[in-house]
Amino acid sequence: MPEDLPTPQRTDDEVKEAVARGEIIESVEEMSPGYLKALKRLMLVQADTELMSVLCYQPVANTAPTLDMRISASAVVQDEAGHANIMYRLLEDLGEDKDQLVYGRDKHEFKNMHFFDYRLHNWAELAVANAFFDRAGAVQLGDISKHCSYGPWRRALKKIDIEEKFHLRHGDLWMRRLANGSEKTKSMLQDAVDRLWPHGVEWFGPENRQSTHVQDIIDYGLRSMTNDEMRYEWYDQVIPRVKDLGLDIAAEPDEDARGGYRVEYQPNWDEVIKRFKSRGPNIDEYMDLLKASHGDIFNGKARA
Repeated sequence: MPEDLPTPQRTDDEVKEAVARGEIIESVEEMSPGYLKALKRLMLVQADTELMSVLCYQPVANTAPTLDMRISASAVVQDEAGHANIMYRLLEDLGEDKDQLVYGRDKHEFKNMHFFDYRLHNWAELAVANAFFDRAGAVQLGDISKHCSYGPWRRALKKIDIEEKFHLRHGDLWMRRLANGSEKTKSMLQDAVDRLWPHGVEWFGPENRQSTHVQDIIDYGLRSMTNDEMRYEWYDQVIPRVKDLGLDIAAEPDEDARGGYRVEYQPNWDEVIKRFKSRGPNIDEYMDLLKASHGDIFNGKARA
């Protein structure tokens, strides 16, 4: 952090006690070093996820089969770029350099959700990605927007949360249209669900007992829900919708199961984390696109 910027003036215990009383943190001086580190890490996950979703979504959005589909998908992409811009600006207020964060890091330094290291293959996968992953983002950011102890982020999320809900409704709409279309479109949709579902299960990270950061994040008042609680809320929103469309999904209601569903896919989190760290198959392509778009990524000019 540059020397002319303010530094944290509290201890971790002082901050945890303050946010437990309901205090909203507005400046770096009101933080502790541990709070600042946890806040930056959580905000960077959101910023990088929003940014990489632009590079993942845009190629398919540009090939939408009709003009209205292309317009709606392009609006989603532009929103994601705007959200990333907001988050990197907030990180600048915490002492980070926006240009360095966006264009100066190695691929292994980005903290985006892992699926955005992959390529979408068709419109059905974009619809499912919006319905699954933007809904996952809405679960996470909805919790933060209601409970986050850092005021500037909490206020910024009010706008972002509204737009993310538009994205997931966009996904829901097109999933329904594809499911009610021809046998070919429904088959494409089923293939998309099959491919993206495991990534959705993994989205929220390791189970509580295997996560090393979650309790501090909650104690600092940065969010209120654990990884598992968010995953289970996502199950409640996603699984009934998929089944309502007459699609198969490897999950069944079960009152005795954690989260209320018996989910066939149970990640081996050690293997998943290793895969996350090694990055996905299209990350080099996306990094090249990002560097080629230097200065344009937030102006709607990124090239696909």
